[in-house]
Order: sequence, then C-alpha cells, then structure tokens
Amino acid sequence: MVEALNVLYGDSGSWWRALLRDKDVFVAIRDGYLNVYAKGGSIARVGFEGGRLTCQVHAEYLTLGEYEYIKLSDQGLPQNRSMVTTFNDYVTHLRQIKNRVAKHSGLERAGENEIAARVNTVLDIEAAFSGKDEGLEAAELTPERDQKGGRIDMVVLRKDGVLIFIEVKDHSNHKDLRSKTRPPVCDQLLEYHEWLKDHRDEVAAAYTNSRKLLKQINCRHPLAGDEPLKVDTIPRLLIFGYDTPQQTKLRKEIVPLIVRCTAQEIKGFGGQHVLARGAASGFTDEQLE
Repeated sequence: MVEALNVLYGDSGSWWRALLRDKDVFVAIRDGYLNVYAKGGSIARVGFEGGRLTCQVHAEYLTLGEYEYIKLSDQGLPQNRSMVTTFNDYVTHLRQIKNRVAKHSGLERAGENEIAARVNTVLDIEAAFSGKDEGLEAAELTPERDQKGGRIDMVVLRKDGVLIFIEVKDHSNHKDLRSKTRPPVCDQLLEYHEWLKDHRDEVAAAYTNSRKLLKQINCRHPLAGDEPLKVDTIPRLLIFGYDTPQQTKLRKEIVPLIVRCTAQEIKGFGGQHVLARGAASGFTDEQLE
C-alpha cells in the first residue's frame, strides 16, 4: 500500500496528491486503511485490495448541486443532481465535497479537524481502539463501543516522544462544560485517564507504528526519530469557540471548577492541562503540549 501511494503521489494530477496538498486535510492511520479528514468529516477511506488502492467516500458528500430544499411534484426536478464517481471528478470537485462535509459536521468536529490540519504535532483525531487487537479504527465506525475511554478526540506527539491525549470541546457545549457541582466533562477525562493507564503499552505500540507509516507516505508531520513512544496518562481538555466577554466567565468560573473536580481523582491534573483559545485557528504546536 505504501509503495502504491508514493507512486500515486508522484503523479501531479492524482487524487492522492490533491488530498495531501490540501490545507484542510488530515490523514489518520487506521487498522489496515487510512482515513482522510477535512472540515470535520471523512472525505476518503483509502485501502488496498487485490493489489490496488481503493478509495471510498460517503455518498452524501459526493452529491453535487446547491439545493437546500427540494419542492416535490409529480414531474420531479427539471434535471437530476449529478454525483462524483470518478477520480478525475473527485479532484475537480474537491472543494465542493469539503463544503458538503462542513454542512454535516458539528462545531467540535470541524474545529478539531481545523486544528489537526494546521498543527504539525497532531498525530491522530477521531480514533477508537478495537477491543480484539487494539488496532486503531475510526471513531465513527464504532459508535456503540462499550469500552470506556477507548475513543480519542485528538492525539499529539511531543518533541520528546510522549503522546498527549486530548478531549476537545466547543465552548457552546453547555451539556458537558457547565454545572454548579461537577461538569460531565470531568467524568470523560477520568475515563481517558483510567483507560490509558490500563492500555498504555498497546496505545504506545499502535502510535509508534502510525508514526512509521506516516513518515513513509509523504505526510507533513515532523515525526523524526524511531524510538518507541511513551504515553502521558493525564489527559488534556481543549476548549475553543468563545469571544472576549465569554472568556472571563470561562477562566474565572468554568475552568477552575473543572480543574478542582478533576484534580480530586486524577493526581497531577491542574490548570496547565486545560488548553483554551477563542478560535480553533489560535492553537500552535507548543500550545498543545
């Protein structure tokens, strides 16, 4: 698969080269395939079957046209909506495909994807560990997972080879961030922590392999070194999507309560583990460590 992808990357007009050169795109290693994200959704699942590369895309994203609403009638629409079915059309209409993804993505997924596409130290987003062999799967493919903590919003690789695991929240997520006693996000952070403690070796091995593969397929991650990776079991909470007036309450009330509650159960958790910026575009490599 790696060799085939690199050959395709050498073709200046190929769909794979178009994806890797797109500023909105983030490539994630999965168990036997790649997931390519943009604007908060998967715009390509790249596999290798029968000696050939395969590329699957959700049909909803490949339907072209700007209809928001369709008026039904006995005669139907004057013309049918076209659909992307070839690689040439995929490259030609990539911007429209991304726009369709954006319409179906929530604020958190879209912001998370924006950060991952901009910040070079992000190694993975939207992953879930399969229970059998701890291989990486796309989180959207395992929506009913029973194993708590095995779903990962974002993974960052520090320069010292330590993996950082991040729960991502948009400021508008009142359900998880707001409470007078204990915000629900504290339970999510605890689940991350407990799960990472129990699976740190498997997680480190999976991402050590991911780093190796990303280096082989021309992805832009600065992944120097081949030493085994380590896991920081203290999760981070990343919050974005607020303006200046909202910032005051966030920093004086919301974040301190989250820190106090979480620190009671996760030793070492403190304010430095909450990463907050008004916009997703405001995060840099250093700020995610």
